[in-house]
Amino acid sequence: VPGVGAGRGVYGYYTIDDIGTIGETGANIYSLFVQDNWSVNSRLTLNLGIRMESEDIPSFRQDIAETAVHFGWGQKVAPRLGFAYNLFGDDRVKISGSYGRYYDWTKYELARGTFGGDVWTTRYRSLDDPDISKLSRANLTGRNLWDSASDSFKDHRVPSFGSDVVDPDMKPMSQDAYNLGFEYQVRSNTVVGVNFVRTNLLRTIEDIGTLINGSETYIYGNPGEGLATTAFTTGLTAPFEMPKAERSYTALEFTANRRFSNSWFLGGSY
Repeated sequence: VPGVGAGRGVYGYYTIDDIGTIGETGANIYSLFVQDNWSVNSRLTLNLGIRMESEDIPSFRQDIAETAVHFGWGQKVAPRLGFAYNLFGDDRVKISGSYGRYYDWTKYELARGTFGGDVWTTRYRSLDDPDISKLSRANLTGRNLWDSASDSFKDHRVPSFGSDVVDPDMKPMSQDAYNLGFEYQVRSNTVVGVNFVRTNLLRTIEDIGTLINGSETYIYGNPGEGLATTAFTTGLTAPFEMPKAERSYTALEFTANRRFSNSWFLGGSY
């Protein structure tokens, strides 16, 4: 901390922290989707669709910028592809599968921290009087130890705007999902099946913190891409390559279902 240790008061130093969330904001997300079934023949049915979105990530500092990030219709295009195939044409054996790309809405928690909603400042003052009743944000007793200004402070939440902070090539968070299933009707009231599920995260959005002259600032982008390819550091730590976000899920599910009389039904999966 600049000054602390090199310049102290008679009794050391004290800090004043202002922490909170201020302001109000809002934005709209518009969605458009089309999806329908198509019976190619008596055995094959296709389910085809597409979804598009337009999303604004708002600013909590309207005096600086009204909108922090905008994702247009062309940046959030999500296809939906599915099929069901009646293998022998007698409805006893069915093979089905699907693929979809899914985009997440950007949560306001990230926007609050980067675009002015969360406030956290720390003032460092010399402690020259042991009477703690005199210490307050209004009095500001003692000398400013942060730098030579009369009332400067360390800012842990510097509002971050501009192409040098918000990656202009940032892409929305998305993941792909695959499903492949097989069902066999053993008897008129009993069906067994197996399903394969795979999901894979393509990218996410993060506010990536770094220290500039002692104050915490952020790069807002996709980890491992664009502005967030390299983690810039200060001090003795050398810059290093920023890893991409990874999250995958693979599952194999076995199911068995049986219908009984009087509307009873029994099902199990493993």
